[in-house]
Amino acid sequence: MKKKYLVIPGTITSESDGDLHYISASSLIRLYGVDPRECVVLSEYLSDVGIKRDELIVLRPNYRGNYDLPKKD
Repeated sequence: MKKKYLVIPGTITSESDGDLHYISASSLIRLYGVDPRECVVLSEYLSDVGIKRDELIVLRPNYRGNYDLPKKD
């Protein structure tokens, strides 16, 4: 299956409660509702799998809780 998404886990400050939250790669995949087989997690070494970062749609934590899929340019 072709890789479509670059998943970048990380810590955000929530707009709703002002608390810090770590959003893991698996949580992001679930929140965005994408197939994990179509994802590459940033911690993976991309050149080993022959994937160019600029060809992927970036999925990262959103402080507003908006997890609609971004449009690819």
